[in-house]
Amino acid sequence: MGYYEDQELLSKENRYELTPYYTNTTAAGRKKPAYTRTYKDVAFNMFQNPMNRDLGKKNGSPAIKQAIIALIKTSNYERPYQPHIGSRIKRLLFEQMDLVTEELLRSEVRAVLMRNEPRATIQDVKVTPQYEHNRYVVRIVFTTESTPDPDSVDIILQKTAGELSEYLFGG
Repeated sequence: MGYYEDQELLSKENRYELTPYYTNTTAAGRKKPAYTRTYKDVAFNMFQNPMNRDLGKKNGSPAIKQAIIALIKTSNYERPYQPHIGSRIKRLLFEQMDLVTEELLRSEVRAVLMRNEPRATIQDVKVTPQYEHNRYVVRIVFTTESTPDPDSVDIILQKTAGELSEYLFGG
């Protein structure tokens, strides 16, 4: 693909941008541009950029962390016109806190991320119950194409009153 075709593809993609860095790979010693992916998303807290008064965005690993948290906390059929996005993690929070539920949570987290987040390669998922607070702490270790160093995100999963009424009454 030529330079202009790459730029055309870049304008069509909105989930990441290609940023050049230069390597010395040519035989003549000329610097040849190579590209890495910088992932970007809109920030969920909707802060305003003070420089251009535009909507704030997250770049790189924080964007992927935000997407992982959103996927984990989304139930099946919660997003209109996107029934494949979501999981049954909220339903598992109402089961007994035992080793079986921990393993079900671990496999469900891994499955939802493998299915819906292609930007991250999941290395490890650890589920730790906190019996005194009646909640789980989920640690997800992942890598991306642009950075070889592993990154992690911690998510606290616990029942809320709204989820309880939804669980009991099917609301």
